[in-house]
Amino acid sequence: MERLGQTNPKQVAINLIANLISATFGLLISFFMTPFVVRQIGSEAYAYIPLSVNFVTYFAIIAAAFTSMVSRFVTLHLHQQDVQTAQAVYSTSFYSNVLLAFGLALVIGSGLPFLENIIRIPSNLINDVRWLFVFMFLTFFTNILHTVFTVKSYSLNRLDIHSRITMTTVMIKVGLLVGLYSMLPPKIYYFGLATWLSVLGGALMHVVYSSHVLPQLQIRRSAFRWTLLKSLVSSGSWNAFSQLSVVLMSGLDLLLANWLLGPREAGLLAIAKTLPIAIQTLINVVPATFGPYLTIAYTQQSIDHFKTTLNQVLRLTAGLISLPIAGLVVLIPAFMK
Repeated sequence: MERLGQTNPKQVAINLIANLISATFGLLISFFMTPFVVRQIGSEAYAYIPLSVNFVTYFAIIAAAFTSMVSRFVTLHLHQQDVQTAQAVYSTSFYSNVLLAFGLALVIGSGLPFLENIIRIPSNLINDVRWLFVFMFLTFFTNILHTVFTVKSYSLNRLDIHSRITMTTVMIKVGLLVGLYSMLPPKIYYFGLATWLSVLGGALMHVVYSSHVLPQLQIRRSAFRWTLLKSLVSSGSWNAFSQLSVVLMSGLDLLLANWLLGPREAGLLAIAKTLPIAIQTLINVVPATFGPYLTIAYTQQSIDHFKTTLNQVLRLTAGLISLPIAGLVVLIPAFMK
C-alpha cells in the first residue's frame, strides 16, 4: 500500500517530467495524425470531429460542477486524518456521477436523432456524423463514470501514473485509427470509436490501479451524503463558470462557422485551430502538475510555502512553454501543407 503523497519536490519533478512527456507525446501524435485523418475523410468531414468535441465540452460544463473538486476534497480530508469524511466524499462522488451520466444521457439521447436540425450536415454524411457524436458522448460518459477512480493517484501525488495511462490511451487510439482507416472504407466515426475505446481502456487501468492503493477509500452506498454533494457542486460551480467563459471565448466558433458559412469553411477553421489548441494544452500542463502538491501544502497550513510555490508555478509555466510554442510556430507552414 502506498503512503499518502507528501510535499516532496522530487515527486513533483517526476510528475512534471511525466506530464511534459505525456503532453508532448500527445501533441506530436496530434500533429502527424491530423493530416492523416484529413487525407482519409477530407477537410469538410473533418470539421465534425472538433465540432463533436465542442458539443461534449458544452455538457462538460455541467459535469465540472460535480467532478472538478472531488480530488481536492478527498486529499484535504485524508491529509487532515479525517478518513470518514474522505470516504463519504469518495462514495458521494461516484453515485452522483452515475446519476449525472444517466440524466445527461436521457437529454443527449433525445437530441441525437435530430442532429441534422441542429447543425448543417451534408445528406451523405448524416449517419456517419450521428455515429461520431454517439461515440464522442460515450467517451464523455466514460470519463464522468471513471473520474472518481483517478482521485487516489491525485491524493498520493502520483500524477506520473496518470501520465503513463494517458500515453497508453494515446497509443491505443493511434493504433485503432491507423488500423481502421487502413483496412476499412474511411468513415468519420472511426475517430469517435477509437477515442471511446482508448478512453475505456484508460478507465480500466485507473480502476485497476485504484483497487491496489488506499484501501480505506471504498465505494459504499451507505456513505453517500446529500450535504457533501451540495458542497461539491457549490465549490465546483466556480470551475464550471470558468469553463463556461472559455467556451464562450473559443468554443462557439466552429458551431457558428457551420451555421453561417457551411461545412467546408468550418473544416478549414477546424484544421487551423489544431495548433492553438495544442498551445493551450501545453499551458495547462505545469499548473495541473502542482495541484496535489499545493493541496497537500494547504492542509499542512504552510501558507507562506503555498504562496511561494504558487509564484514559482507561474514563472515555471511561462518559461517551459516558450520553447514549445516557438517550435509550433516554426512548424505551422509544414502542418498547413
